[in-house]
Amino acid sequence: MLLLFQLNLALGQAVVLTPEQPQQTYAVPLSARPLKNSTYHLTLTLTNRSPYQEFRLLLPRWGMASLQVPGQTIQQAGSLLVLSKRAVPSFQPVFRLFIPTGRTITCQLRLQGHYDLLTPEYTQATLMPTEAFYRQDRQRLITQGLFLGAVLVMALYNLLIYWLVRDVSYLWFVFSIIGIGLYIGFYYGFGIELFWPGAPRWDLYCFAIIVPGTNFVRLAFTRSYLHTATLLPGWDRWLRVLMVVESVVVATGLVAYGLDADWLNTLILVVGILGVLIFALMFIVGIVAYRRDFEPAKYFVLASALLVLGGILFISRELGIMPTNFLTRYAVQYGVLVQVVVFSLGLGSRLNRAQVELTQQQAEKERQTELNRLKDKLLSVISHDLRSPLASFDSLFTLLSDHYDKLSSDEIAKLIARARLNLEQQKSLIDNLLQWAKSQWATRQNGPETVPLTRLIERIVALHQLSAEQKQLTISSRVHQELNVQADRNQLEFVLRNLLQNAIKFSHLGGQVIVMATARPGVAEISIMDQGVGLTADQTQAIMRGEAGRSTKGTAGEKGTGLGLAVCREFIEKNGGTLRIETVPGQGTTVAFTLPTR
Repeated sequence: MLLLFQLNLALGQAVVLTPEQPQQTYAVPLSARPLKNSTYHLTLTLTNRSPYQEFRLLLPRWGMASLQVPGQTIQQAGSLLVLSKRAVPSFQPVFRLFIPTGRTITCQLRLQGHYDLLTPEYTQATLMPTEAFYRQDRQRLITQGLFLGAVLVMALYNLLIYWLVRDVSYLWFVFSIIGIGLYIGFYYGFGIELFWPGAPRWDLYCFAIIVPGTNFVRLAFTRSYLHTATLLPGWDRWLRVLMVVESVVVATGLVAYGLDADWLNTLILVVGILGVLIFALMFIVGIVAYRRDFEPAKYFVLASALLVLGGILFISRELGIMPTNFLTRYAVQYGVLVQVVVFSLGLGSRLNRAQVELTQQQAEKERQTELNRLKDKLLSVISHDLRSPLASFDSLFTLLSDHYDKLSSDEIAKLIARARLNLEQQKSLIDNLLQWAKSQWATRQNGPETVPLTRLIERIVALHQLSAEQKQLTISSRVHQELNVQADRNQLEFVLRNLLQNAIKFSHLGGQVIVMATARPGVAEISIMDQGVGLTADQTQAIMRGEAGRSTKGTAGEKGTGLGLAVCREFIEKNGGTLRIETVPGQGTTVAFTLPTR
């Protein structure tokens, strides 16, 4: 089919380029229904009265186009040509024209569609000075390049976060960002100009893979981010159905590309309708999740609002429902940038929350481990350290009850004394256990108060005189002045009692225990010295680390829990003091600690 057109103005005059209008656009209807397998010929008559001599002629996306100017080489362009064979290496059909000022030229255009998509109903030809064309093209490259750069940076940022936390939401979001970037790059010509210059047919079909693939990833991100499988199972089923549909569309696009089937217009319609549906559904699901008090949905709704609006406007323009203007063309890109920023904030907030939860879980795990250790220690003490003394009590009382009339008064007195000593040891043991367990669970302590240290030491020493006499020990108290300290009274009593009990427990028969208290600037130093078995280096280090040691029998076989010194260290530090241990194995130990006096 051969059609011949003379491109003139409405009044039938030849086209004239003037200084006031060096750039003009003309629309020529080819036929009521242009046929993709037909060839169309147009004649353009152009008169140049402008100061410009070099021009560019821009055409819509035809499959193949050629321009013949008398005396010049035929130029080729079109969407089905590889980039290197096009007259101007551009994603759209562009031809070079040289028209000397004051001259008129006549050129011939030959157009072929090959696909319905590449057979436009109107051939809109735009003629502009070369300088204006490259200025406009630079603006496209800079604007869209900056957009793609921002998308790439945010994709890498979220990929790094995914690598750190391995949260699949970040991975889906990265794929979503990359998909959006690929489509915008394709739409503005970066695909054929940079990514696949030798694959023009792929440049036609790739949208049918990129867009539904991106929608698939966007749906997966929605499900992962909003936890729809558990939070919104009904909506989750619709999301999964759409994911299946998008997978079918991707497969259809690949088949169409492989078979070179002319399904492009149908694919555009299907992809566009599904895109609008998915944008709207994501927004609705986000609102529903937020109304279910799912806090992260707030970021989802905020991020999706402008993108949904821009996406619907953009798709409506592509489907011919709305006119081309700044809003319908660029709102989706601004929506993408807003979405990327807001989602990154939302995912960052989610990361912080996840880190807090992870820290809490780790702390709880450590706490549980410590509680299990405490439970095991308590069970060990109850089963070993308490059972034997109770058995001794049983034996003593059995002896007294069964043989009371056969025992002398001295023997009865000795048995009662042994029972009393055993009772004192068990009271001390139970008190140690209770105080240690309390220190493990307690979240607060009583406030410090003024404690008269001198009188307290005298009372503690008097309470342990009987235990000392049983081992023929001498306890001497060397406190030469009235001293007051600031401390928790119960904890201080526990420390003094335990340190004095240890000194007695590990002293040899006939030895000496000395309790001293001296004043230093701002503090009082209390020390308890014995001439007993001493401590090993490992035992001393374990105590200073706050570890509960193994129970060690005293010089007379006394038992303990191994907890006393560990709790003493903890109580001393809680009251603002420090603990110091000086020991020589086999010669004795000095345990000293300080407490504030004001």
